[in-house]
Amino acid sequence: MSDPSTSPRASREVVLAGAVPLGLVALALRGWVLAGSWFTTDDHRVARTALTERWAALLTPFDDRFVPLLRAGAWAMTRSGHESWGTATAVSMTLQAAATVAALCALVAWCGWRPGVLVPFALYLTSAVAVPGTLAWSSALVWVPLQIAVFGAAACWALLLRTGRTRWTAGVVACVVLGLLSGPHGLLVPVVLVLLAAHRDGVRAAFAQARVAVSLVAALVLGYGALTLWLAPPQPGWPGAADAVDLVGNLLGRALPTALVGGPWQWSALAPPASLADPAWVGVAAAWLLLVGTAASLARSRVRTGRSWLLVAVVALVDGVALIVDPAASLGTGIGLDLSFGTDVLPVAVLGLALAWLGVPDGPRGSAPRPARTSSHATRPGVPVPLTVLSVAAVLVGGLVSSALYADTWRSDDPGEAYLTKARSWLVGAGPTDLADQVVPEQVVPALATPANTTAFLLPLLVSEARFPAASDDLFVLDASGRPVPAAVSSVATSGPGPRSGCGWRIGRRGTSVPLDRTTTDGDWWLRIGYLSGGDTTVEITAGSTVAQAARVAQGLGTLYVRVEGAVGRVTIRPAAGDSDTGLCVDSVDLGEAVPAP
Repeated sequence: MSDPSTSPRASREVVLAGAVPLGLVALALRGWVLAGSWFTTDDHRVARTALTERWAALLTPFDDRFVPLLRAGAWAMTRSGHESWGTATAVSMTLQAAATVAALCALVAWCGWRPGVLVPFALYLTSAVAVPGTLAWSSALVWVPLQIAVFGAAACWALLLRTGRTRWTAGVVACVVLGLLSGPHGLLVPVVLVLLAAHRDGVRAAFAQARVAVSLVAALVLGYGALTLWLAPPQPGWPGAADAVDLVGNLLGRALPTALVGGPWQWSALAPPASLADPAWVGVAAAWLLLVGTAASLARSRVRTGRSWLLVAVVALVDGVALIVDPAASLGTGIGLDLSFGTDVLPVAVLGLALAWLGVPDGPRGSAPRPARTSSHATRPGVPVPLTVLSVAAVLVGGLVSSALYADTWRSDDPGEAYLTKARSWLVGAGPTDLADQVVPEQVVPALATPANTTAFLLPLLVSEARFPAASDDLFVLDASGRPVPAAVSSVATSGPGPRSGCGWRIGRRGTSVPLDRTTTDGDWWLRIGYLSGGDTTVEITAGSTVAQAARVAQGLGTLYVRVEGAVGRVTIRPAAGDSDTGLCVDSVDLGEAVPAP
């Protein structure tokens, strides 16, 4: 990468001496957080699709979004047949390392090897803006590649406009492809490149100089748009005008401004371990004062700074509109405080600050120091250097503190991890275990995520030992802590004792219909059938809408559990075709939900 700067202070060694330790420390902190983390509900959902559909999942939308990169990552993460947090962490760390390098490359490509680039670089590493959107594994596979794409495309674009070399055309196109593969927000990458062109020779000149790259990118955007409309047609929700204003106000008026200047300083629980930004109004006012003051100070000392802030404003407004039409808007206006909806603002904010403050050394249309005033004009003093240094330090330290507060909750308050890891630890090595499918506690997976909130959905992602048969003579359920325990049936309806003394109901060749004391509502139920059999045999159970469900009966006294569906008022039991009469007696039949045995 050539050095465009002519300033004697520009020093590759100085920049690298500051950037490398900063980057390594940031990566070490990220690794520490991820080492104590676990999969989120969305992680489980995308992993399940990867296990069941394999490569076909690449073209399957996720939450109405075409995200092939996320699908590919899920396929790689589940290659062992189960979720692997070690693999997930390695992928996340590799992507974050690439994003860190790409950020430095973009800053140097536009502003040169000047020590000043370390300030926006440090802002990128310490800001809490991207933390909520990049700690969850599935979110990281969307937002971190997008950051790589933005920074990488910006760096290649600067070098292409400076040198005209074909390799930088290829770099721009590759980064745009990466952005598009990460999801719909990848369409912002070409927009960012257009706005960046204004900092050199202007948009028209840039398009003329890089017409091959522009043509290829335009074709990619059109092709991606058509493919997305075909595979994942948008299904937006439309909140009312008042709700839309509140949504955007929370995101662009409270959450993002405070996070950009070191906030939000405090968080409120959303669905642990995730949190929402919860800045105090004093903090919001202080954040806006600092943002406006920074823009005004730079505008007073430099020319053409407005186009740098336009870069940030355009991306932020796009995020606001995207939030309005996002299905998540139906959860309430408070969702606007979820910073993950503004994750892509951070890279453009970093670039915007660098371009406004440092400018482009060989860019005639970028930010530049204002010409010296003549002696006949009074000059106003600029912001004192100590105040500037103090403000920068406060922003960086505040960002670290805010990120650490979020990470602390993320690591320490995850009911889903405790529940599922306990289940896994008990099941691994225990041999095949019959389990009743049950809804996990709300704090483990919320009901909104159904059917991902069931044990039949989750446990096969973690272990091979879990089985979910329709009939079993040794059934288990998970208790409130996630530990497998023997199952019982909550008695919603029961047969009571049978008419035959010492036998109950005799199951002959033609079968027997056992009446219950009430007819249940339509639902999913478990039958508990107590029996005595003279030999091993197979029976067929008919109840509700379940017809001829086969179940194996062992010789002697036993208990059989059978899953049935529908409204059940009686249960018919008959020997399977071809099986001999073993003198099967049924003592009682109970119907209800599978629960832990007392």
